[in-house]
Order: sequence, then C-alpha cells, then structure tokens
Amino acid sequence: MMNKFLKQKLLIGLLFFLISLVILFLNYYPHYYGLRKTPSGSFYSGQASWFDPWDINNYFAIIRRAQEKRSLLLENFNTSQPTKPTLIYPFYTIAGNLFPNINYIILFHVLTIVCGFLLILAIFYSSFLLLKNTAYSLVSLLFISLGGGFGWLFSSSGQSADIYIPGLTFLFPSKNPTKQSPPFFPFFLLFFIFWRSKRKTTF
Repeated sequence: MMNKFLKQKLLIGLLFFLISLVILFLNYYPHYYGLRKTPSGSFYSGQASWFDPWDINNYFAIIRRAQEKRSLLLENFNTSQPTKPTLIYPFYTIAGNLFPNINYIILFHVLTIVCGFLLILAIFYSSFLLLKNTAYSLVSLLFISLGGGFGWLFSSSGQSADIYIPGLTFLFPSKNPTKQSPPFFPFFLLFFIFWRSKRKTTF
C-alpha cells in the first residue's frame, strides 16, 4: 500500500516537472533561439519578444544602472530633465545590487524563469485547493499556463491585433518577473489562509 502511494506521488511529481518544463521551454526558448540565430553583422538585443520589447529593454537598463551605481536610488533617465534619485523599479534595482557582477541580460532571464516557476507552482496548488484532485489540477495548470488563444490562426491584414494577439492572457505575464510576481502573491496568501483555517479546525 505504501509503495503504491509513493509511486503515485512520484508520478504526480514527474508530471508536474514535465509540464513545468514544457511551459518554461515554450516561453523562453525563443530568446535563446534569437541569441543563437543572430544574423552576421547584427547584434542580439537580449530578447526575442513579439510584444512590448521596449519594456524589457527598460528593465535591462534599470538592472545595469543599479549594478553600476550600486544604489537602490536611481535618476529617471527617461527624461532630459534632471531628476532627484528615487526608488524606481525596486525589484530590478535590488537584483542589480545583489548581483552586480552577473550580466544584466542573463540576470533578467534567470529572474524570469525563477518567478515563472513560482507562478506555475502557485497555479497548481491553488487549483488543487479548489478541485481536490491532482490530475485535474495538472490539466488546469496546462490549460491556464498555455492559454494564449487560437486567434492567430485567423489573423489577416487590416484586422485588429486585439483579436489575435494574446496580450492579456497568461502568455503575457510570463514574459518578465514583475508581471509574474503580482499573481503568485495572492495564491500564496490563499494557501496561508487555507493552512491556518485547517490548523484551527484540527486543534
């Protein structure tokens, strides 16, 4: 009986690992592909984003500036007017200060993968709290994480991009850590509330 229980747990863990690997690979492989396939005479910008690349360039700049200044307070370099140093993009400025010797592009992508995995974990566990079934939770994780829609199959010239670009689905938040972090904090808060309520019931 115990062996069967352990086998079931191992199978669930293996499936979760494989699904997580597929999700992370599909989201982040294009960046690696862009690095490997950069045409001769061109330079790689550090990303291969199909949507909103200027935001990621800004995050690159914040991390690099924080690494150079070794400070959490930075000037707003998006304006020509002199500005007083202040706390902007704390997530990236803290990362830049903690890891000043790591390439800023690599650091950004490592943060993205770590936060992406935490978000995957939060989705799986919150699904389990609602569904009470690990198999259904794994299926939910797969559908939620890969929920980009099929509108791109029907795109055509002159058609509104809102119809087929999944900018507001899960695919978009998975592109950088500052869009991944806000969703998983409520999930972990839900887990904490659930855990506390079970403890009170037990004791």
